[in-house]
Amino acid sequence: MRPLIQEYLFTHKRMTVLLATAWTVIILVLCLIPGNNLPEVKLWEHTDKLIHFTLFFVLQMLWGAAFPAYKFKILLLASVYGIAIELIQHNYIPFRSFDVWDWVADTAGALVASIIFKSRR
Repeated sequence: MRPLIQEYLFTHKRMTVLLATAWTVIILVLCLIPGNNLPEVKLWEHTDKLIHFTLFFVLQMLWGAAFPAYKFKILLLASVYGIAIELIQHNYIPFRSFDVWDWVADTAGALVASIIFKSRR
């Protein structure tokens, strides 16, 4: 039996698409904040990577629930989205830079969500 939240997402496609779209925009907005305006969060050395992993884990779960037949394409799009954000940060956002490990964390989060999502279907 699927958890209640996952069941809701599968049965309410319109709401799931709305949540997924909002989450996609939230990720973009958070990643476009200039580096000098970010709060210093250092619970441990790799807190930033955990944040990236979590953001893209949720992204994959939401879009995957909305369009389960396209989860592999969604995974690829999530990975491209992550590297596009890194390139935007590097080229246009003050005090932000390209970090390949952020992109790896983004992709890993989406991949893990895709694997979990597959096991739940």
